[in-house]
Amino acid sequence: MPRGRPGDVKKDYVWSWHWPNLGMNLYNNGVLFERMVPVSPTSTELRMQFLFDPNTSKEDIANSMELNRVVTNEDVKICETVQKNLEAGIYTRGRLSPNHELGVHYFQRLVEASYASE
Repeated sequence: MPRGRPGDVKKDYVWSWHWPNLGMNLYNNGVLFERMVPVSPTSTELRMQFLFDPNTSKEDIANSMELNRVVTNEDVKICETVQKNLEAGIYTRGRLSPNHELGVHYFQRLVEASYASE
């Protein structure tokens, strides 16, 4: 499993995203597939499938799934808050952070390109 560059914090995972709606989280004991499915202009359904190494203990599986649940719930709260602010008109759109939002910028360009090709 890749561990990053020398001096980086040790990582036992790799997260990747594949256009248009698939996330893959690779861990030392398995993989999590996440599919984001738009159901309306303001709502998305997240479909997840965990696949664990057959030698993974039930305790490790439970811990991995609980950690994923906690992080996903945090992400959902952030997305819901942003959506409420957009709908309320109190969110001011601005420049993306070049240090933290390169992925968001890349995603926006992919969406833009997909509409341009129609």
